[in-house]
Amino acid sequence: MLKGGRTVKKTISLLICFIMTVSCFAFTASAMSASEGLEALESQFADGKNDFDYVYYTPVKKTSDTKKYPLIIWLHGQFSGNDKRYQLENCDVALWSSDEYQAKIKGTGGAFIFLPRDPTLQLDLAWNGAVSDLKRSIDQFVLKYKKNIDTSRIYLGGFSMGGKAVIKLAAAYPGYFAAIFPMSSTYNPSTSDLKSLKDTPIWMFTCRSDYINTNLNAHAIATNMWKYWKTNSSCKDVNRWTYFISPLVNPNGITPVLDPIYSVFQHNTWDAVAHDLILNSGKLYSNMITLDGDGQAITLSKNETFLSWLSSQDLDGPVKDDDDEPDKEPELPSTSVLESIEKIFKFILRFIEILFK
Repeated sequence: MLKGGRTVKKTISLLICFIMTVSCFAFTASAMSASEGLEALESQFADGKNDFDYVYYTPVKKTSDTKKYPLIIWLHGQFSGNDKRYQLENCDVALWSSDEYQAKIKGTGGAFIFLPRDPTLQLDLAWNGAVSDLKRSIDQFVLKYKKNIDTSRIYLGGFSMGGKAVIKLAAAYPGYFAAIFPMSSTYNPSTSDLKSLKDTPIWMFTCRSDYINTNLNAHAIATNMWKYWKTNSSCKDVNRWTYFISPLVNPNGITPVLDPIYSVFQHNTWDAVAHDLILNSGKLYSNMITLDGDGQAITLSKNETFLSWLSSQDLDGPVKDDDDEPDKEPELPSTSVLESIEKIFKFILRFIEILFK
């Protein structure tokens, strides 16, 4: 009986060791695939607050990591800031925190993602008058994570009213952002705005039949903007403009005819951008035309789409891809992680020792 009891104890102790060991490795793992779904990916975004509530994703997984990563700022549209975290949950940009999308970021294989929230509910007021407050919020976030944010690679994007804020903010602070990407912007910029942006790389996204209201045709506004930049921009070699031909399909390649946003306004270009212009089937969106800075149509490939372009922009010069850098020794877990594992194993050994007494 004693022998049998010891066998049971031994079996239990071995099971505990196995479970705790697996837990240790699970604890140190940080990878998450896009296949795990948006809800799981959204859980990787933490909450914060300065001048605005915000959610953010950090590629930094170890305290010993001193690498400098780019920062991508994503500004929501009207009514997407109603509730906390809704600016994240009301779009698919959480995909950018997945392994597959982080790996597309040139030079670092990862990026910070920052989504501030403007809770303004009144129509046409989201981000209005918030330019200086928004810039201060970004500065505060950058300062908080200055150890790991590359200030020469801060990218600003936004959709609808957020696209308007992108143009106004970048025009107010020329030379701060390495690139901007307004999506279905609801703003007709002044000549002064356009002049301020002439040295900033830009990739615009519109839909040819995007009529936000009877007084505003976002595609026509983009056409006029592109005419100006074709002549005056110093970034013509990298500038891009993608416009979608009706119907604007969702990431499954289907036009949701019951959704007035899709079927009437053809407004949601940001869905395609969040999926890096690639449908869930793995094919590029077929109903889009992309122009270069000279207005010539270009062909995109799945390996060189939006995120590849974005992460190539740097105030300090061309970004080297990971493949261009010398091989490095694999990084070991940080000291704090190793200490945690050591404590767990000491606990296991002590538990087994007590069990066999």
